Amino acid sequence: MADEYWFLALNGPSCAMSAFPLRKPFDVFPRPEFLIGFEDEEEARRYQQLFLTCPPEDLPKHGAMLRARPDVIILSVEDSEPRTTGQTVWVQH
Repeated sequence: MADEYWFLALNGPSCAMSAFPLRKPFDVFPRPEFLIGFEDEEEARRYQQLFLTCPPEDLPKHGAMLRARPDVIILSVEDSEPRTTGQTVWVQH
């Protein structure tokens, strides 16, 4: 497993990507429902585009496929916040 990942923050139909690779711990505001970490920036960008354009009913299928991969980490976020239209802020600790 990598030390740093390119993260996607998923909150409903919204999918924001970190501007740089992050290592845990870090914070994201607003808090998304899920965080998905990829070792490769280009793969993270492809999945971001997929999540933004696929039908909502297909999201669980894609999530299940990613959960089976040892090179991808998926974090469920406790205390996720309501969806917003503003910017996503990433803070590395």
